[in-house]
Amino acid sequence: MSLGLAAARKFPAREVVPYWIAQLVGGFVAVLAVAVVYSKTAVDSLDTAPGATISDGGALVLELIVTALFVMLICTVATDDRAPWKGVMAPLLIGLFIFTAADAVGPASGGSFNPARSLDPVFYNGDFGDVWIYLVGPLVGGVAGGALWLLFGPARGDEPEAIRSTGGLPQSGTATSAEMSGTPGAPER
Repeated sequence: MSLGLAAARKFPAREVVPYWIAQLVGGFVAVLAVAVVYSKTAVDSLDTAPGATISDGGALVLELIVTALFVMLICTVATDDRAPWKGVMAPLLIGLFIFTAADAVGPASGGSFNPARSLDPVFYNGDFGDVWIYLVGPLVGGVAGGALWLLFGPARGDEPEAIRSTGGLPQSGTATSAEMSGTPGAPER
């Protein structure tokens, strides 16, 4: 998600790698907790793999598509300062998307949609067999989703000046109501 959000100019590019490191460290601590509390069988069940009837290529395409859609959803409901539902509907819609994607696509693709989710169990057990699917699919899908959102999303000129002046970063509520409504002649900041 973070690479896709950076591609959509909704996340600072310089923070992507530190964010990835934090995700990997946190995920690995979670894998260690599962290993301590449960058993090796439980840790092995954390591995992500395509469903029995799905090819590696099919799983890759599904991971790419779902991740692209997820990035576009997040850009729309969680980072667009013009949206009246920003901050209100975002948790519900993001959770609903994850539930739907995991239920509909997860059994076929493995349902990772995030490289850290698949890498951490592999770092623990050393089974790197299918992990490439869950690196390439979400990373390419995330960038594709961010690029598609930039291409088909709101035009940069339609955004309030408060957003344009920061390049979309950081997301703040500093736009005036005239800027938010797109009223012609609204004072520029």
